Amino acid sequence: MVGMIKRVTQVVIAPEGADLYDERGLMVGMTDDGGGEFVIVRNCCGEGSLRIEPEDWPGLRAAINRMVEGCKA
Repeated sequence: MVGMIKRVTQVVIAPEGADLYDERGLMVGMTDDGGGEFVIVRNCCGEGSLRIEPEDWPGLRAAINRMVEGCKA
């Protein structure tokens, strides 16, 4: 097809061997509600989500990394 591209818009992250809708899984995807594209992180069980604007990602990523590094192993 001329002028057509393929875009991956959703990825599931779950423990190896888990079912697609395992409660430990996360769906990470792109969407657009008419105001521009953004990323959404959703629990595979559908129990909540987090909307991430692209410009917010660097600060959010830094904060998450800091908290992960501070966790006791």
